[in-house]
Amino acid sequence: MFGRASKPGSRPRRSSSRSSCRHRLYNSPDFAARFLLQREGLRPDTDVALLQVGNQANRIAAVETNNADAAMLTPPMTLMARKLGMTLLLDASKLNIPYSSLFFVARRPYLAKTRPELVNFTKAMIEGVAIYKSNKEFAMKVLSKYMKVQDREVLEENFREYDFPLKPSPSREYFELPIQEVGKKDPKVLKENPERYADMSLVKELEDNGFIDKLTREYRVK
Repeated sequence: MFGRASKPGSRPRRSSSRSSCRHRLYNSPDFAARFLLQREGLRPDTDVALLQVGNQANRIAAVETNNADAAMLTPPMTLMARKLGMTLLLDASKLNIPYSSLFFVARRPYLAKTRPELVNFTKAMIEGVAIYKSNKEFAMKVLSKYMKVQDREVLEENFREYDFPLKPSPSREYFELPIQEVGKKDPKVLKENPERYADMSLVKELEDNGFIDKLTREYRVK
């Protein structure tokens, strides 16, 4: 979360006149904004107005033009915010909050029917992470190609901020926060077992058969 704080290290302050902007209601930035504000003792929609202004470029513009006090941003827009002199108020990536906005999902019948293909998919994804970690220049070329970006600083911002695990197990702790949030409107969800939504078997199979350890040795990564 970036804002027009008066000095580095400033924290969000309790005030009914404060506002933060994000893309739209109920998406990942909205969830993150609400969670971080509550973590700081602020009440979303009461102490801080949450504005829908669109994409990250629009959020930066809203702060720059004094139409918002802060904005939820992710790389590489964090680089632009710093270049514009905006101040980092909260860095969620450094708070060790068990949350992920990226999951691969499938119906259980599909998992059972196409398990060999999904095992191969998981192997390819994990080896891709190993290559990303071990060969920075190659990773930067791939990022440049698919982001359609040539600016080295922008690519460095993405590479530095995104660190993917070699053992991407969907741990139950990653589901607890979303369940708690959804449970505020649908209490029945609070009774759900987070493990119902996760299948650890694909990654576990690759751990047990030595595939991940082999990659660790081959690419010299952790």
